[in-house]
Amino acid sequence: MNVSRMPIGISSFEKLRKQGYYYIDKSNFVAEVAESVSEILLLPRPRRFGKTLNMTMLQAWYECRPDGSNATHLFQGLRAETTEGRHQPHKGKLPVIFLTFKDIKKASWEATRSEVAIVVAAEIRRLSPWFQRANLHANSLADLNALSLGNTTTPLLNQSLKLLTEALHLASGQRPLLLIDEYDAPIHSAITHGFFNEAVEFFRDFLSAGLKDNSHIWKGVLTGILRVSKENIFSGLNNVTVNSLADKRFETCFGLLESEVETLLRDCDFSYSMDEVRSWYNGYLFGRQTIYNPWSVIRYASEPEAGLLPHWVNTASNDIVGLAISNSDNILRSELEDLMAGTEIEKEIDSYITFEPNSFRPTDVWSFLLFTGYLKLNRPIENREGKLWGFLSIPNREVRVAFTQLVEKWCRSKFSSSENLAIMLSAFVDGNEEVFERHFSRMVRDTLSFHDVYEEHAESFYHAFVVGLLVNLESTHMVRSNRESGYGRYDVMLIPKNPTRHAGVVVEFKTVSKKQTPEEALAAAHAQILEKKYVVELEAHGCKRISQWAIAFRGKEVFLSVSQN
Repeated sequence: MNVSRMPIGISSFEKLRKQGYYYIDKSNFVAEVAESVSEILLLPRPRRFGKTLNMTMLQAWYECRPDGSNATHLFQGLRAETTEGRHQPHKGKLPVIFLTFKDIKKASWEATRSEVAIVVAAEIRRLSPWFQRANLHANSLADLNALSLGNTTTPLLNQSLKLLTEALHLASGQRPLLLIDEYDAPIHSAITHGFFNEAVEFFRDFLSAGLKDNSHIWKGVLTGILRVSKENIFSGLNNVTVNSLADKRFETCFGLLESEVETLLRDCDFSYSMDEVRSWYNGYLFGRQTIYNPWSVIRYASEPEAGLLPHWVNTASNDIVGLAISNSDNILRSELEDLMAGTEIEKEIDSYITFEPNSFRPTDVWSFLLFTGYLKLNRPIENREGKLWGFLSIPNREVRVAFTQLVEKWCRSKFSSSENLAIMLSAFVDGNEEVFERHFSRMVRDTLSFHDVYEEHAESFYHAFVVGLLVNLESTHMVRSNRESGYGRYDVMLIPKNPTRHAGVVVEFKTVSKKQTPEEALAAAHAQILEKKYVVELEAHGCKRISQWAIAFRGKEVFLSVSQN
């Protein structure tokens, strides 16, 4: 087939179908929305998993335009057309309100509010022919006209959804379908730029006025990346049903199933095997289904000669994910090296994210990374005495690249320059004690707080922190942590990919106790390396040069000693 017809950046169902782009049938979503007993549905999914395309598909199926036309002919041969269900009687019969906030990413509250007003105004103007048929009160017409100009007051903007749904119901005789795409995009920007409270207050009032006890709505569907805490956004709303990626309902509607990827690769006659594509873009679990990242698979299908690349990484700003990591007390502690080494961690999962800048709870961070696509569930979430638990890991090679970049960014923010980081890491591998100690001690002194290195947690913190630094050496070394070698478990090991060019490294960390001198702590670390024969694994990989580091800490004081074979 002609791979140039891959729908890169096409989020309009009508455009995709009219212009003959490759389409994987997800129209079962139309029926699932109708079959749901819920009046208001919130469907959080990671970015680039087909949310906007699915929302425009709902519009195309259900909408009756003011002139009486519809776009239902676009579904010829698709599942929505060929299956019976509650969606059929509403086909092309309903007025539809479609608002998308995905591009509202402003740096101030004033600009954000203005953009929301512009989006609402454009939709009111599109639907205005309906109002000519309605027996609306003069005040309602005046309010809608004011909103259509885009320069309205905040109290009137808060009431816009309520006014619009009532007017459409009266004009058409049908309760409208309300679609709000990427409802939380402005809130992400608010967190990043420091106007969180203003944004939350506005959207709480805006959504409550339109969704709470509104008899003029047939159904409402909202998409976003996160399921935001009721206390933040949905306080007072008891008719919102959230179907997260952990739920069974809608599990096949977003992302690509393995069978769908196999069909696409077969249609395109690609040379890469399914196993290779799986290692890069597979790994998610939605409900009970294994899901592929659709953006990356389609990008690969459009440029197969470029090979398998991390397409998803650079599709949007990672600022809010970086904020979650940098403000966590735990993400760069003892669990970081486990994730980066490819193992799983067991964590409590909080389905509601509490959006409060600089105060992410530990459960918020893990849940945040899960629901934004940086971690995956390895099996369905377990309910343990009212709390939800899941086993998490990095999904695939592509997301590992993204995760590594986030950690690198965090680490570099702790250093005066990337050049200093490179010098320090080179000295570490080469066993140059003087150079490494000078750079590392300065970094610890200037960037870490005493809270980070409090005595009780110092060893686990420094352990995780150093592993975060060593991620930068993955082009030349494999980073290992807390693995068995010889007769024990070493703290950190760097295994060179080319042992004839690069040295291997083994590290043992110690906290200097109150009854010890730093020299005694370092001696104990070296003795443990020798006694437990940690270097056996490096020797098995063909290493001729091995640096054996003992690193001891007392608060923000760092003590180092290296020996080489």
